[in-house]
Parts: sequence; structure tokens; C-alpha cells
Amino acid sequence: MRSGFGRGVLRLTEDLYHELKKPLGAVIKDPRDVVSLIRDKRPRKIIFVGDSTTRALMGDLDPDVVILDNRIMRKPIEPVGIKAQTTIRVRNPRSHITMGAWRAIDMAMASRARVKIVVKGEEDLLTLPAIKLAPEGSVVLYGQPNEGLVVVNVDDQAKRRAERLLRSMVSVE
Repeated sequence: MRSGFGRGVLRLTEDLYHELKKPLGAVIKDPRDVVSLIRDKRPRKIIFVGDSTTRALMGDLDPDVVILDNRIMRKPIEPVGIKAQTTIRVRNPRSHITMGAWRAIDMAMASRARVKIVVKGEEDLLTLPAIKLAPEGSVVLYGQPNEGLVVVNVDDQAKRRAERLLRSMVSVE
């Protein structure tokens, strides 16, 4: 793992679970406002995390990386039809970040082509490595249930916060 977090699986703790209920960036209710904001910024990379986010923004924004699990609010859905030059399939259990998922995100960030990462399990926590591994000047977008879309501008501060949260997880070998 490029970050120095070891070689095992990271698992969410109860304390961290409550901390992660708070958004990691600005919450915007209307997807049209998100589209306007992102187009004005011209980010280095646009990363969508989640099926709901992808459904809300596809067609209006051109993501570089899309991370999906074919579920919304833990209920199976018809897969979102977003095309990508590369599709990577990974396993990532709920409340965990696996090495395979971490590597897939790392590869996606290095790619010039659109990459779709399809997760068997749950993608929610993959927002953290997406922020950590995205180039500065990128934007990570994910859903905050019943509130709207969260826009994380990837800068040094966002990366440090993601790293702190990742280091708060328990390493499971």
C-alpha cells in the first residue's frame, strides 16, 4: 500500500463510525448546484463514490473514477450504466477497506482512462482512500443519506484528514 498503512485490511471502529457520520466536505442538496460548482473548478480528476451519486451526476459530469457496489442504502439496484475503459472488480466487506480495493483505487488514480471499480460488499469507506490517493486539485463526490451530495476538494488538508481517519481504523492481518 503506497500510504504506509501496512499490508492488512483496515476495519472501522465504533468511535470512528460516529465521526464518519459527519460529512468530509460541503453538503449540497441539489445535484445541479454540484454540477455548476465542479464545472467552474475544472478539477484534475473527478471521482464518484456510490451508486446514488453516480446516478445523480452522470450525464452532467464526466468522472475519471467511479466506485460502485450496485446498492443504494444497502438495497440491491439495477447496475448504473456508466461506461469505462477499465473495470476493476474487488471485494470489500462492510466496515472494511481491503488491500484489493486500495490497490484498485491507486491504479484508477494513476490511469488516464475512466476507471470503474465495482465492489462486491460495500464502497462507503472507500471514500477515504479515494481522497488520500487522488491528486491534489481533484474532487471526490459521495452521498450523505437524506442530506445531499458531499463535495470534497482534494487538497493537503483533506488528505491529512483522510489519513488521520485511516490511521484510526484497526489493522486486521
